[in-house]
Amino acid sequence: MYLAELPHSHPFVLLILGNSAVHIETLEHFGPTAQHGRSRIWLTYWTSPASHDAWWKSSSVQTFWDALPDNAGVWREKLTLHSSRVQLGTNKTFPSGFAHLDVSIEECTSTERLESSLKTFPERGEVSSDIRERKYWLEKFDGPARKWIGDVVGSGEEGGVLSSRLCSKLESGVLNEEVAEGEKEFDTLDYNRKVQVLYFLDLGYMERIGKRNQGHVKLRESFMKSYCPAGQMANGDQLMWVEQGGQGSWLGYLRKLMGWGKDSA
Repeated sequence: MYLAELPHSHPFVLLILGNSAVHIETLEHFGPTAQHGRSRIWLTYWTSPASHDAWWKSSSVQTFWDALPDNAGVWREKLTLHSSRVQLGTNKTFPSGFAHLDVSIEECTSTERLESSLKTFPERGEVSSDIRERKYWLEKFDGPARKWIGDVVGSGEEGGVLSSRLCSKLESGVLNEEVAEGEKEFDTLDYNRKVQVLYFLDLGYMERIGKRNQGHVKLRESFMKSYCPAGQMANGDQLMWVEQGGQGSWLGYLRKLMGWGKDSA
């Protein structure tokens, strides 16, 4: 995590993007108020601790890290989870999140070129399915989803949420284009691609709030009904994935995350 705005050509960004991670989510996290600005987060997925450590211990990374002042506002977090302690749910077949750690797409060969299954070319013209789905989402899900996320973040430590980061990919564009025309500043949840990172004291708290929050229960039921094979949006482009992992008690570790400055955990 880096608490500043950086151009994509900055040496720090090149060090992050030039690693051997199998997937990198480049996100921005908005502060609680406008004056706190935004921080950049690179959420990376690695095939093994060894592959990460090889990158982390490389001379270029260590030279950069050691040269940072103590109040640089840079933070590194490393979570090592066994595959048996990780769960992933998604409504799409292509990789998202932890799914990047498993090869699920066959490679083309000289005999199987993975050619298109289309027998005829589609009719020319504007595709309206994405517009219809966007309108459907804004009418049915946008408000309830925002309310649910707000409830989780607002539950705080009493609800078992020790830390939360609502992130977005600014390059993905704004969900509601009508609002975009009149707004200069957007909330994290206004963007098309959003990632919410939540640290729970125990996974039991996550299960409890998911079952007790009636807004979430109704939201989940409505989403499953709309995007199931027989639903109105069965073939829609909306992507949703939920991944969770746990390994013992994270309380001591998570308390360290509340610190500030240059640190590593």
